[in-house]
Amino acid sequence: MKYTENDFLQRYRSRSDLSSFVTHLTRGNDELNSIEVLLKILDEKVIHGSGKEGYIMGKNKATCFQEAPPYGVAQNVYHEQQRRLKSKTIDNLIEYFKQLKIKDFDDEKKIIEKLVQLTIAWENESKEKRRYSGIGLMFRKSIVFEKGGRPVIYEGSDLAKEMISEDQHWRIVNLNLSDKENLIDWTHEREWRVKGDFEFEHSEAIVVLTNEKAYQAFIKKCEPNILQELAGIITLEGMLS
Repeated sequence: MKYTENDFLQRYRSRSDLSSFVTHLTRGNDELNSIEVLLKILDEKVIHGSGKEGYIMGKNKATCFQEAPPYGVAQNVYHEQQRRLKSKTIDNLIEYFKQLKIKDFDDEKKIIEKLVQLTIAWENESKEKRRYSGIGLMFRKSIVFEKGGRPVIYEGSDLAKEMISEDQHWRIVNLNLSDKENLIDWTHEREWRVKGDFEFEHSEAIVVLTNEKAYQAFIKKCEPNILQELAGIITLEGMLS
């Protein structure tokens, strides 16, 4: 059944689990923190696509978005934060230590040295697996669709590669619920992707920030002309209060 854009929006407004927007979340790197990365994106008016380092299959890069509503995005961010924090706790280090089944330490000094090594390993793993922070940009789904954005294909990667041509492999997200000890399921993100980079105008973008502190830092650093052109700014923290 076809319906107008107004009908489309009314439908989504009556459902708390759906959204007419998609959200791209970014993260810091070795040179810039998350807000600085966001400011760079706004200055260039382009989100650069990720490759294999961003879990993209195939030869093409892609820009990733979540179709989850803002409350769902806040929950996803919170889960990522808790997962990273948990990986750094002493309890996890001890559990990891036990799993190694190390029995040849004769004194306390060697045990402490090993725990330090494990702490560094856990921190490095946390950095490598950090997928995003609660800072990014939100766009109307219709805008992303017009620029080539489409929902990803959740399927076992081998089967999905048989179903679609190689130049579409960037749309595949691996899904495996068969192995109860090693589940792979990212469907909670309701991911959309755009092949390659995503170019936009400031008037199309809503800035997403974690909390008031991030908001104040962003306002202080952002160019006034960009602030005036933005479609809006939201913070995620209050949604989970």
